[in-house]
Amino acid sequence: MIPLTGITVKKLLMERKELGMSDSIGSKEFATKFGCRQAKVTEWCRKGMIPGANQDSPGSPWHIPKDAVPPITEKRGRISR
Repeated sequence: MIPLTGITVKKLLMERKELGMSDSIGSKEFATKFGCRQAKVTEWCRKGMIPGANQDSPGSPWHIPKDAVPPITEKRGRISR
């Protein structure tokens, strides 16, 4: 087995993403998928309301799991938009 270096791992992950095999989506795609605003999705991510959402560093795009769903509000029991 060949040991993987940081550069090799990064290259493999980039190739995987280019092939559409990423296991996460961005806030814009999430917003489109569920019919809500991108700003609201970003707010949910910042507040920790979407489990598994993360950023590489502050100010970078959010990575949201493909199987994540929008949070339900207690006020009306539905997606807040």
